[in-house]
Amino acid sequence: MKKQFLLCVLILFSVIIDNITAQINKDKICATINRFSIGLQSGDTALINKELSSCFSLGMSSFPSIQHYLKPIIENNEVTDIEFVSVKNTENELTTVNVIAKLKNKKNIEGIIALDSNCKIVFADVLDRLFGVSRYNKSEFRGSIPIEVDDNIIVLTIKVNDSDQSLRLLFDTGADGTALTKEAASKLTSIVYKDHKTEVVGGSIQVKKSSGNVFYLSDQISLKNQGFIVLENTSDKQTDGIIGLNIAKEYIIEVDLDNKVMNFYSFGDYQPAQNYDRINIHASEGSIMMIDGSVNIVGKKDAPGRFAFDTGANYHLIAFENYVRKNRLLLSGFKPESQGTTVSLGLVSPVFNGKAHSFTFANKYTFENMPIALQASTGRGQITAALGSIGIQLIKQFNFTIDLLTKQIYLSPNKRYKN
Repeated sequence: MKKQFLLCVLILFSVIIDNITAQINKDKICATINRFSIGLQSGDTALINKELSSCFSLGMSSFPSIQHYLKPIIENNEVTDIEFVSVKNTENELTTVNVIAKLKNKKNIEGIIALDSNCKIVFADVLDRLFGVSRYNKSEFRGSIPIEVDDNIIVLTIKVNDSDQSLRLLFDTGADGTALTKEAASKLTSIVYKDHKTEVVGGSIQVKKSSGNVFYLSDQISLKNQGFIVLENTSDKQTDGIIGLNIAKEYIIEVDLDNKVMNFYSFGDYQPAQNYDRINIHASEGSIMMIDGSVNIVGKKDAPGRFAFDTGANYHLIAFENYVRKNRLLLSGFKPESQGTTVSLGLVSPVFNGKAHSFTFANKYTFENMPIALQASTGRGQITAALGSIGIQLIKQFNFTIDLLTKQIYLSPNKRYKN
């Protein structure tokens, strides 16, 4: 009897503690949303930023480019108040809550805000919807296009504005826009150009840039208000240029390398096939997609890091200078097979080529005895947030889907998968 009494007391105590903890968490959430709402009303960007997670996204954008999209919301007083309603769900250290947002047109909309374990806002669906997207809408199929698939490139064809000229462009997820060769650009008519200064390693260069164009990928699929720059000098004669993540900022894109098609879906509650694995994207600087991985050079020690997902790079994997130095990869027993240079994310770098004992990502896929390039010291320091880059020689072994709204990549091994 005494034991039963003690058990009841312990259960009651546990319930009380759980209720107190839940109330404390609820109070913290309400306080975060209240401060965020006050920041939007007052235009206090410092207060707003204080309540945002480092991985906060607005539409397709992440830090620091989200500031560009927050600015009109604040200046136009688009949202006059956000009120907490209830906790919706808690899963994987992410809590979603129901809110009501009051807009400047006096309209109230129900929406969802997600917060991390530190009560910082990860996304606000009520703000995403101001840009015409929501992860809670139904994702619908919009169309598909054929793609060319070679050993080291994925190519799609576009037309620009009213031109009948077809352009073959390399699909490059290491780029955030479009660039045409000088020869390809000369084939287009009625294009307006302006001189544009763009930053490169070691300085800046002047290029010609055109804005406000429409790219037609098919009768059903088009990209509006697109810009491109003209590359004066390029050694690539295979294609007419590159096209990057500007595609993925307009649609969820599904790349099926087995059937050589690219499928397009509207943003929303996208459901991949059951044989796809979901991987979180870490976005940086508005243009680089990174995923978690781990290199093991000689089978002794794993070196975790975040690696760019770069279909435009013709290698398996490169480890950048700071990552190599921090983990002493060149001094770990690595045996260089050759030396050379490589281009990744616009950087030309000296590298040592060899084999890594293994490379693992998504906590599932491990590639053993895999080719790797270790970047030698250049003195440039850390230029990108990525610690390395996964190239097409590894990526081509998967069919993949990119969803920039929810910051997910979905992978499924295809017929090229060698592991």
